[in-house]
Amino acid sequence: MKKVIFIIIVLFSFYDICFAKDPANLVYLTNRCSVVTSKETTIHLDVINVNDGMLAKLTDKFTLGRISNTDEMTLSISGMDSNYIKQVFIDTLKDENNRSNLNIYYDKDIILDKWTKLLSLNINIKFDSEMPSTFYVLGSEVFLSEDESICESINGYKTEVIKSSAQINKNMKINYIGYVLLILVCLFELLFIIKKKKNS
Repeated sequence: MKKVIFIIIVLFSFYDICFAKDPANLVYLTNRCSVVTSKETTIHLDVINVNDGMLAKLTDKFTLGRISNTDEMTLSISGMDSNYIKQVFIDTLKDENNRSNLNIYYDKDIILDKWTKLLSLNINIKFDSEMPSTFYVLGSEVFLSEDESICESINGYKTEVIKSSAQINKNMKINYIGYVLLILVCLFELLFIIKKKKNS
C-alpha cells in the first residue's frame, strides 16, 4: 500500500512539469524611424507575447535584448506601463558594439495569454555630440532623422513626436513589508528591555 501511495505522489509531482506552459515568445514593436529634435528623441517600445506562455522566475531579472549605448549619448527610461513588470533598467556594461542589456525585473512567474502586452515604455535619448543615423533596439535598427517628413515616409504614417520626460516609473510599488518588520522587531526589543528592567 505504501508503495502505491509513493507512486501516486511521484506521478502527481511530475504533473506540472509535463503540462507546464511553453516559454513566452516575445516580439518588440517600435517605429522604424524616430524624429530627433534639439539632439533629443524618444523611442516608444511595446513588448507583446505571441503565444500562451510563461516567463519563469528563475531569477528576478530577465534580459529583453540589447540597445545602443555609447559614451556620446545619455539614455533613460520613462512612461513604463505594465501589469507584470516591477522595473526596467539599462545595464551599465557594454559589449564590443557599444550595446547594453535592457533588463526587466519581476517577483513571480508571469503567465501570459496570446497577444498579451507585457509592457510598454519610452527610451529617452539625448545625444551629447554628433547624432548617429540609426539606433539599435532589441534586434532592430531605428533610423534617426531631424526631418519629420522623412520619418513619416519610412514609417508609412505620420510620426508622433514623443517629448522626453523625467525618469518616472508610475507602476513601481514601494515594498513596505521590510520597514514594517524592522519596526516590529524594534518594538519587541524595546518591550523585552523594559520587561527585563522591571524584573531586575
